Amino acid sequence: MKTKAIIFDKDGTLIDFDAFWVTISEYAVKEMFEILNCKDVPVNEALEAMGVKDGVTSINGVLCYGTYKMMAEKIYGVLTKHGYTKSFEEVEELTLKTHKNHSDKGVVKGTCPDIKGFFKGLKERGIILAVVTTDVLSVTKHCLSALGIEEYFDEIYTDDGIVPAKPAPDAAFDLCRKYSLKPSEVVMVGDTVTDINFAKNADIDVICVAKSEENRQLLLKETSTVLPDISYISLNE
Repeated sequence: MKTKAIIFDKDGTLIDFDAFWVTISEYAVKEMFEILNCKDVPVNEALEAMGVKDGVTSINGVLCYGTYKMMAEKIYGVLTKHGYTKSFEEVEELTLKTHKNHSDKGVVKGTCPDIKGFFKGLKERGIILAVVTTDVLSVTKHCLSALGIEEYFDEIYTDDGIVPAKPAPDAAFDLCRKYSLKPSEVVMVGDTVTDINFAKNADIDVICVAKSEENRQLLLKETSTVLPDISYISLNE
């Protein structure tokens, strides 16, 4: 079946994850702990709870695959461990707020050479393009714009409280409905097990990408196609 549409994850798939998110999270957690008067809690401990070690993020860490609420749960657990009795609602609100406050600190770096040319080529072939991410719309648009590829996407699905987040398949269902697509005509491209499960739940094919051999091996336990980056994608004509 010919591929008519591709859904892309954002972080780690389109942009270099660590260059963008580790820096932002360092600033965000530091500000959060200052606001909560928990400055004696090590920032690195919160980052490790979210899956970051020595500046590198595991694809099994919530910073990589999770929502802001899931990140807040990890931070809340660290604060509780250190004896702080803050409300989870306050921690959740600050997790989102401080990450948005420091979204300009992250370096937006594409995951492959000439990423703009890659997407221009897909659009010239008539491919429908979408982004599905657990990030918020403002940060997502900032990243796509910085890469020079926002204009190529037909749909952008974010953590907006309306469309359920991955791995719920609702975004894929919505795309198929809007463009009269069959699931067999849609491919998901991502870098985490959450992306794989999203594709399975939507009954669409999946292609994964991974920079490191460790992440490649983790993904190969769940799917058969893992490429170095998106530029290696070859589609059915």
